[in-house]
Amino acid sequence: MIRKLDWYVLKEMFVPLIAGTVMIGLLFMSNELIWAFKNLDLKGIPLEAILKFAFLSLPKWYLLVFPMGVTFGSSLAISRLAREGEVTAMRAAGISIWRILRIVGVVGVVFAGLSFYNSDKVTPWAGREYKKLVLDFGTVGVVGKIEQNQTINLAPYSANIGQVIQDGQDLILKDILLYERPKPGQVYFYSAPTGRYSAGVWTIDTPEIRIIEGESLIMVNRVKQLTINQRIVLSDFIPGQSEKERTNKQLWDDILALKKAKVNARRSEVEFYSRFAGAATCLGFALMGGILAIRFRRGSAFQGFLISLATVWMYFNAQIVATEVIGRNGWLDPMLAAWSPVALIVLVTGIALWRIE
Repeated sequence: MIRKLDWYVLKEMFVPLIAGTVMIGLLFMSNELIWAFKNLDLKGIPLEAILKFAFLSLPKWYLLVFPMGVTFGSSLAISRLAREGEVTAMRAAGISIWRILRIVGVVGVVFAGLSFYNSDKVTPWAGREYKKLVLDFGTVGVVGKIEQNQTINLAPYSANIGQVIQDGQDLILKDILLYERPKPGQVYFYSAPTGRYSAGVWTIDTPEIRIIEGESLIMVNRVKQLTINQRIVLSDFIPGQSEKERTNKQLWDDILALKKAKVNARRSEVEFYSRFAGAATCLGFALMGGILAIRFRRGSAFQGFLISLATVWMYFNAQIVATEVIGRNGWLDPMLAAWSPVALIVLVTGIALWRIE
């Protein structure tokens, strides 16, 4: 049951909690847009597609945004109460620190649930939609920025296109050279004066085809038109790991199948356990932010908040090392690797609480 004290603390938390979560999320989204404008030619891509690109890239960052948001909210709220003596008055009235922070812990649990749902349902869905969007418009954005006579990788082909002209969402291609290696020692060359890219289909007009095997020219032929009826995979321009697109159940099924086949499953295991550990950090950071704010109440107005953010920064660096390096290289069990950075939160919170008491 939420009592008057809980409502009072929650009211103090609400504005910095929501504002911090939204602002940090927008910061990550703006970085995605900066990347897109820097690396892609967006003239032929509709504005709604660009905005959709930014919003679909956002869920993957909420593993970071939710913990930082609750830290922001709890630190600033409790810091204000502590600096103005309200925490001291509460404790003098017999209210324990844990009772003061009860609603903070409840908010942490709620955000932990949101983080877990986001990593299990929203991020996999957004990742799949993100890839579809990149496949629909990515080639236009990437190829549209090609400089004259620049060679690009369009697996399984390598392409050298003399000139690219934007035509809405399509591309008009001039002076084309495509080549592929279907098997060792054999090379196919396709040269054509003009062509077009539209909705995943490459149409090469009147190409001359040369097949070379070893040092011998096997065949030279010219056809009216060559259609490469496939979407070009732009894997270099699609960030994120395939594990991010799997739900928790799918990941667990993958792990069991890989282990049954005696195949290394560390990547999937680390991703699976990291989702649980990432959700738990929301509760940990909420309590840590409040306790640090009380511990450093005699310092500057934002001392506890800044120490909380420094701990968050250290945690996420430790989390990257523990999961991406230690866990995936098998130097530590994947579950321990995913959860070990949480020890940093427990350590900092424990020391701060001990110093208060």
